[in-house]
Amino acid sequence: MMNTISTARCGQGVWPVLKIDGLIWGKTLKRELPRIPFPLDFHAFATSGKRLMELHIDYEKQPEYKLEQLEDPKAEVTFRVERMKLSKDKTELTYNDFLKLRGIPAAALDYRLGNRFALEWVIDQYRVSTDARSGIVNDPNRLEGENADPRYILKLIGQVITVSLETQKTIGALPSLNLGVQMLSSPPACAKPSNTALTQAKVILKTVHVISLNSIQLNQHSKLTTQD
Repeated sequence: MMNTISTARCGQGVWPVLKIDGLIWGKTLKRELPRIPFPLDFHAFATSGKRLMELHIDYEKQPEYKLEQLEDPKAEVTFRVERMKLSKDKTELTYNDFLKLRGIPAAALDYRLGNRFALEWVIDQYRVSTDARSGIVNDPNRLEGENADPRYILKLIGQVITVSLETQKTIGALPSLNLGVQMLSSPPACAKPSNTALTQAKVILKTVHVISLNSIQLNQHSKLTTQD
C-alpha cells in the first residue's frame, strides 16, 4: 500500500528543493510548470523545509545579527531612513547621516531573492519615495501610530542577515538529491489538502516568496490575511 504524506509535510519537503540554485531555470518556467524531483531522503528535506518556512514566514521574529554601529556625533540622533546605501565592498551600510553599520558578513550576500540578495531587497524597498503620477509619498519608517517602532528598519536589517545566513546554512546541510540515480517508481502521495491546509497554503503564498515567470519577490507591506 502506498504511503501518504500529509499536505503540510509535502509542502515542507518541496520548499528546500525550490531553493537549490540552478535546479529550476527561468526559461523552463516560461514554457511549463516546474518539475520537482522527489528526494530519496524526503523526510530530511521536509525537516529542513520546516526550518526554512519558519525563517521565511517569521523573518521579523528572528534574532538580529549584531553589526558594529558607527554614530556621527555631529549629526542629529535619528533612526529615520531616507535611502540606505551599501559600500563598494558591501561590508558597510550607510543607514542615514547619523548611523553607519559595519561588519556585514560576505555569506549574507549568497542568499538571493530573484536577481538580488535579500539585504539588497531591503535597501531598495525600505526607502522614502514619491509616486510620479499621484504624488503619494511612500514612507516605510514607523515613527508614529499604533505600530510605531523607530528602530524597526534597523532591527529588520539584522534579522534579514540572520535569515540569509541560516537559510544558506540549512540548504548547505541538505543531503544530495541523487538526481543521477533512478527516480522512485511510486513515490509516496501527498494527501488531499483539507480546507485548513488550503488556508495555510494561501497564507504561505501571501507571506513568502512568490514564484513567478521572471523573479521571486517579497511584498514589503503584506500582512498575514486569510481570504475565503
